[in-house]
Amino acid sequence: RILGVATLPDAAVTHFTVVESSSIRNDMHNTLRFSLRANRALPKGVVLEIRGLTGSATRGTGLTFAITSAPEHSAVVPQTGIWTQTSGTLSITLNATLPPFAYLAFSATLANPDVKQTPKAATLRVLDASSNSLFPDIASAVSLLSGAVPPSLVVARITSQHSVRGARDILTVAIQPSVPILAGATFKIAGVKAAETDGTVIALQGRHGERFYTGGVYSAETKSQLAILQTLNFQVGPNCTTDCTGGSCPPNGAASGLNGREHGRDCRFPFTFDGVEYSFCTAVGSPDGRAWCGTASTVPGTAAAGPSGSWGYCACHDAIPAGEITTFSFALTAPLALSPGSQPTIAFAGRVVIPAVPMTDASGERALVLAASSDLGALFLHNGSALSAGTRAAPWPELAEGSIEAWVKVGAGTGQNLIALSPGMSLSSTATPNEVEVSIGGSAIVFSSVGFDNGAWHHLAATWSNLNGRLALLLDGGLVSSQLNVETGTTLSLSASSLTLGGMPSSSPGLDLTLAEVRCWSVAWTDAEVAALYPNFLVGEAAPQALLAHYDFTLHGSDSSIYNSTLSSPSIPGGAEIVPVPRAALPLHAAI
Repeated sequence: RILGVATLPDAAVTHFTVVESSSIRNDMHNTLRFSLRANRALPKGVVLEIRGLTGSATRGTGLTFAITSAPEHSAVVPQTGIWTQTSGTLSITLNATLPPFAYLAFSATLANPDVKQTPKAATLRVLDASSNSLFPDIASAVSLLSGAVPPSLVVARITSQHSVRGARDILTVAIQPSVPILAGATFKIAGVKAAETDGTVIALQGRHGERFYTGGVYSAETKSQLAILQTLNFQVGPNCTTDCTGGSCPPNGAASGLNGREHGRDCRFPFTFDGVEYSFCTAVGSPDGRAWCGTASTVPGTAAAGPSGSWGYCACHDAIPAGEITTFSFALTAPLALSPGSQPTIAFAGRVVIPAVPMTDASGERALVLAASSDLGALFLHNGSALSAGTRAAPWPELAEGSIEAWVKVGAGTGQNLIALSPGMSLSSTATPNEVEVSIGGSAIVFSSVGFDNGAWHHLAATWSNLNGRLALLLDGGLVSSQLNVETGTTLSLSASSLTLGGMPSSSPGLDLTLAEVRCWSVAWTDAEVAALYPNFLVGEAAPQALLAHYDFTLHGSDSSIYNSTLSSPSIPGGAEIVPVPRAALPLHAAI
């Protein structure tokens, strides 16, 4: 009081703080949360300048920044602000008056610095329309933008499916970085000893595999003629989906009907349009100049007329997000010679640098992959014994077409069942050498001159379709013979069927039978498809939906494997056992 008259305090911002969500170097999404309060009203049109945010990796000047505020402040704080790189200043112009002593809170996202730096203390300056300061500058008590924490991998996991020498194996990688990884980065998985030659391009599988659009390249760095490091090198591509505007979005994954434009589907990179390959979104041929992408490997249309199908406007995201696990798979060949396996590391280069770190398995232990320690497995059935898988937990489907196949080693003239999905389809040898009988419904067709029963390994496959009744028998991928009008128009009801491997149709003694890679399918493979399929063995649970049953006899040692939950695993009966098959004896070499 002066002469009994109360005095007002000087006009000032009495509270100003800034806190950050991340101090990880190169984090592109560091959310800065601002709060302030003044003892005077902040009129509409006042400019809040937050200075000293230097060192941010955000590039450019005059960039428009999104601003997020609490609902009660939405009328005061605009949705955008302006960024000035040289001074590290974020400028915001108020849309409405803020009353005295009212708190104001809002946030904006900047990128953290590329290198560790001295923490910065932001300073608030309040300017009127003539750029005059209304209050003394005030500094935040909390420093930020240090980039003190190096980026790392929260998850770096790799798993394989088996340990069969010389066989193709599916390796699945799961990664989650502590900061987002953007398109253009590279990473390598090192220390992977495989049978691939230098420069082999590795195709990627799985939804997230689309993000690494160049695939992987396998290389062997050598010194003194000895391989000391074998590496997979990857290029990270964009992570974009299709998006629509104007309130006329179709359901996710559906075409809008407007020139085949789509919404909610993943962009596919690279894609080809009008003879040109694109690895990023493009505006070429765009109806309104907006960037778009293809959702298929080839997009129809021309640059002059625009795309006419399998396309959509781009909505792009972090290539490898920090908030989720990114997965992809690829196939490599295990060494042909015995090998203890590989313990890979993974490292990132580019804008975000993450030094090599050991990869783990599903249990969190150091991963060991591509161990080449076992041979293939087979089911040995002695003297006509049989293995019955029983019936399915769920009903067998009705079949309008189907295929059955197996690798078989048997002597001549045994009259022995091989595979019986009965009633329905069955494959057996007859009492006559070199004869195979295939039963479809009520028809039994005998194929002669089939050189399969000579005590060596051979692949037999029978395919049938009710469209024209074509029944075909193939030996080692080649067509033996085919016949038309076998049960044409018939649908096979399998509701009471069970699956049996081996066995004799009568009490007469049989010869020993060995089976490997037994498969039953709900599709009639073409001759060419059988030729491509028969030298491959299926790995893991990623078998096609058309696979009704699958016995590999390899992945689980003393038990058989039946995929897709179609059958319960059978017990191995007396007179039968799982036996190893030398790699040279059975030419199964790839995984699907």
